[in-house]
Amino acid sequence: ALARISRDSMAFHALDAEELLNDDNADLYELDSLCMNCEEQGRTKILPTSVPFFRKIVLMSFRCEHCNFSNTEVQDFESLAPKGMKVSVSCSSPQDLNRQVIKATNARIVIPEVQFEIPSTTQRGDINTIEGFLMKSADSLNSGQIERAAIDPETTAKIQVVIDRLYKFAAGDEPFMFVLDDPSGNSFIQNPDAPKVDSNAKVTYYTRTAAQSAACGFAEEKSDEKGTDQKVDNNANRSVSTSADVLGKLDLFIDVSETSTTIVGTCHSCGAANETRMCVTAIPNFKQVVIMVTDCDECGYRDVEVKPSGAVSELGSRVTLPVTSPDDLKRDLLKSDSAGIQIPELEFEMVAGTLGGKYTTVEGILNDIYNQLSTLHQFETGDSATPDEQTRFGKFLEKFDILKDCTKPFTLILDDPLGNTFIGYIDAAKSGQDPALVVEHYERTWEQNEELGFNDIQTENYDTPEPS
Repeated sequence: ALARISRDSMAFHALDAEELLNDDNADLYELDSLCMNCEEQGRTKILPTSVPFFRKIVLMSFRCEHCNFSNTEVQDFESLAPKGMKVSVSCSSPQDLNRQVIKATNARIVIPEVQFEIPSTTQRGDINTIEGFLMKSADSLNSGQIERAAIDPETTAKIQVVIDRLYKFAAGDEPFMFVLDDPSGNSFIQNPDAPKVDSNAKVTYYTRTAAQSAACGFAEEKSDEKGTDQKVDNNANRSVSTSADVLGKLDLFIDVSETSTTIVGTCHSCGAANETRMCVTAIPNFKQVVIMVTDCDECGYRDVEVKPSGAVSELGSRVTLPVTSPDDLKRDLLKSDSAGIQIPELEFEMVAGTLGGKYTTVEGILNDIYNQLSTLHQFETGDSATPDEQTRFGKFLEKFDILKDCTKPFTLILDDPLGNTFIGYIDAAKSGQDPALVVEHYERTWEQNEELGFNDIQTENYDTPEPS
């Protein structure tokens, strides 16, 4: 139904239930559509709206006057996130069961303890709590048990075991793992301890496969108006000169090569052909890094990534910077994918993988953290949050905003088990040691090596077959 309405013609309004119900001029779209229950003509209502602190969504409601069948659905209107995400929550308390969950259209939910899965085609585009998803699934399975028992009693008994376990999980009688896997990256699970680190949740970001991209609506090939396919020319890779403006900004601190490599690829947002420019830069007294910039002229999508170059460091590093003046905010900062950030004065910790790899300034990384906290933690600021949650999170954002302006001194700590993180000097012309910076090198723990995949790497006699 949504495909029959032009995306460009939609007008989005802030989500206010009372206002929308009383507004006769709200942009509500209605169209006839086939009822999948009785195969008669029903009516679908479509309302584009904007959820504060989240994103644009489309609310759809279908009703058939012939059989009284009805259905509601929420679809995400924004483009897909750069990477897919997998969130694993260890649920062992009523607080965990009460977490708000946004399950996007392409997301699936897995309960490993009972090998139970809610696929992307079920409860799609739904907003509920963890308890709500479990109860809804158990009720749905339980509704067909009588019919199943008459056909296949053995299978019915096995399903009943799963139903009983789901009810126990929802009641908090047994601990369990709640896994939300979303290739589109647009799902969300509330952190009840925000802005502190969620000790019961683990977030993993991954690159989508071709099949997952196709399921999310990504076009691998774009067709023109005549119907011919526009394929990416793999031989179009070439070297281009780095602009004088970029060289002028980076030469103060980074030794940039005069040429950068351009690779022609496909936009992750709209599927059109675009270019990714890569430049190898050498940071004095540190190492070489690769800066990659992707721009799409079709949809305006832009992405900047910084990747370390060379071998893996033998030691991890922890960089501590006391921020005491506005000059400290101007320091260059390189944050890799594996680096976490801490601000002890706020009891704030950001786990590795958040924000990806960035080459920016101290002020820039603080602004990025603030914007992400304001955008992603809508459950702590919206009308679904309790007054205590709103007050606590609001005070935290106020304190963070004060630190951004360097009104009060604070400490910034970057902890990177791969040693690929760097903070520059105030005076870029000086290459000596900065007394304000404290750089500690440490040996990685077994758990850190396991998470990075180093424990399974065999560097000697790897071509010798293992004894059977």
